[in-house]
Amino acid sequence: MSFIKKNIFALMFLLLSAAPVLYAGGDREAGPSSAYSIAVFVPGVLDGSPTYEQMDRGVRLAAEKLSIPVTTVEAGFNQGEWKDRLAAVASEGAFSLIVTSNPALSSLCREVKQDFPAQQFLVLDGENVSDDSQTVFAYNHREQAFMAGYLAAQAALSELKNLSGEFKLGLIAGQTYPDMEKSIVPGYEMGMKSVDPRFSLDFRVVGNWYDAAKGTELAESMYRSGVDVILPIAGGANQGVITAAKKLGKYIVWFDSPGTDAAPGVILGSAVLRQEKAAEEMVLAILDGSLEPGDIREGNIQNGYVLIEETEEAYMKHVPEEVRKKIRFQMEQFLSGRYALDDSE
Repeated sequence: MSFIKKNIFALMFLLLSAAPVLYAGGDREAGPSSAYSIAVFVPGVLDGSPTYEQMDRGVRLAAEKLSIPVTTVEAGFNQGEWKDRLAAVASEGAFSLIVTSNPALSSLCREVKQDFPAQQFLVLDGENVSDDSQTVFAYNHREQAFMAGYLAAQAALSELKNLSGEFKLGLIAGQTYPDMEKSIVPGYEMGMKSVDPRFSLDFRVVGNWYDAAKGTELAESMYRSGVDVILPIAGGANQGVITAAKKLGKYIVWFDSPGTDAAPGVILGSAVLRQEKAAEEMVLAILDGSLEPGDIREGNIQNGYVLIEETEEAYMKHVPEEVRKKIRFQMEQFLSGRYALDDSE
C-alpha cells in the first residue's frame, strides 16, 4: 500500500486544517493549505551550508512537480536543541513528510517518532540502519573519503609547489561522530595508503562546527609539521583552514559539495555528494508509493551519487594533468565494479 494511502485519515485532517505554522527566522516560502505538505528540517542554517541548500532545492524540485507546499525550518547550530525543534515541527501535525539530513538526525527522528507515530520522516545522509521510523538515503562515506585521500596523496607526490615530501596528510573534523570514526577516517587513510603506504594521517578535532580561529590554529600547526594537504570537515571552521593554507602556500581537498571556487589553486578538488538529486528522487519515490518507512537506498560511486567533481574549472586548471588522469582511472575502477572497498578493512 502506498505511503499516501496508508495515511489517508491524516491527510483528510490536514486538508481541513490551517496552513502550516511559520517559525520566526527559520521558515521560507510556506505554501498554502494543502492535503499534502512537506517540511525541510535543517540542523543548522541554510545559507552557507551547501549540502542543506542542495537538500532544500531537491525537495522543492520534487514538490513543484505536484504543486505541493514546502516549508523550511532552520534549527540553528545548538545540537542540544535539535530534538526539541524537530518535535515541535512534528507536533503541529501540519506536515505529511519531514525531510532532513545528517547522520545524527536518524536517532532524533527515531525518538520523535515514538511521541508522534503518524509523522513520516525522510533522512538524507542518514544511518544505514533499517527500522520503520523513517525512510533513509545513506551515502557511502568510506568511498567518498577514499577518493579524497587518493586525491590528496596524488597531489602531495606531484609537481605542485611548496610540498614537504614528508608523506603526511591531514584531516580536521568539527567533532567526532560514528560515521567519522567508522567510515571517513578509515576511508581517507585507505585512499592515501593505496597511493603509497608511507603516508600517515594527522587527525585533529576543533570541538565545534563554527570556530574558524581554532581551524586556523590547528591547520597552521599541521602544515608546519610537514602536512601538505588537509581535508577539513568542520563547518564554519573550514574557513580557518583556508586562511592557514593561503598563508603557508599549502593545499586542501573539499568534502560533500564543490568547493574549489572558494580558493582556486588552494582547494584542489572536491569529493562531492549528489544531495540535490537524492532529495528530489527520494521525495518523488515516497509520493508515488515506491518507497515506504523502513526502506533504505544507498548512494555510492557506482550509482553516481558520490564522486570527485572533475568539471570544476579550478580543478582542471590547477591540478596537474597526470594527477587528474590517475583520479579518472580510479573513479573508473569503482564505476566498472573492478574496485570495491571492504568495510572490514
